[in-house]
Amino acid sequence: MTLTKLSALTRLSLLLVPLIFVAGCAPDIAETDFYSMHPDPDAGSAAEVVLLDHVESGTQLTLVAREALGWGFNAFRVEAAEGWQSISPALVYEVGASRWTSPLSSEISDGAGVMYAVPPPVEGGEWFLEVSGSTSAGSLSLRVPVTVEEDIWVRPANASDLIVAWVAPTAPKTGNDDFEVALYRYVNGQFEAVTNASLDLYPYMDMGGGEGHSTPYSAPTHVGGGRYKGDVNFIMSGGWDMTVIVTLNGQTEEIVFAGFTVQ
Repeated sequence: MTLTKLSALTRLSLLLVPLIFVAGCAPDIAETDFYSMHPDPDAGSAAEVVLLDHVESGTQLTLVAREALGWGFNAFRVEAAEGWQSISPALVYEVGASRWTSPLSSEISDGAGVMYAVPPPVEGGEWFLEVSGSTSAGSLSLRVPVTVEEDIWVRPANASDLIVAWVAPTAPKTGNDDFEVALYRYVNGQFEAVTNASLDLYPYMDMGGGEGHSTPYSAPTHVGGGRYKGDVNFIMSGGWDMTVIVTLNGQTEEIVFAGFTVQ
């Protein structure tokens, strides 16, 4: 009787051991910087920061972000009263008399906007949000100081002077997603788009226990202004890493964005 019970317990333990092993070795992407800093890409979520609130000749313009601004992708929402014909925001970094405008242009469509910030070449300066616009009363230019913090969307390359910015997707979904990055570097005190690089990708899902897999993709190619577009077909949801492999002037470098989630 005792031997029978032990045999049954032994069989049960043998079944549980692999499950415990897999669960114990599966990676926890919630512990990665990329995952923990990954924002909700929808502007205007619960935690909102007012970047600009301005009244001009009786009309009001408000720019609202989901949180403080960071390097790379920043979503914001424009709340404009009637009378505003055009709105154009830009992020500017200044140190003394030196001035850098973030190289990726700001975009607004149906009240939703995207701004990009790239790590400045020197420390000790200040960031400003500059907005030009026009109302029925005439044109105007607004300027307010803002805080821009280090964030997940930009990776300075280690072995070169390249700056690699993840542009899209900001909310990866299972299936085929457009994938876009932008390449820049500082030349003579200003941003310069890198247009002659060759890019490849390595999307990877770590399944734990030394196992994992990639997924089909098309390598990004240059489409203008330092922006490179391709696509990735995420075959399953969960935690992924993306390695962007950049070859420029005979030198190859790998930039890793580790720990993003595909829904």
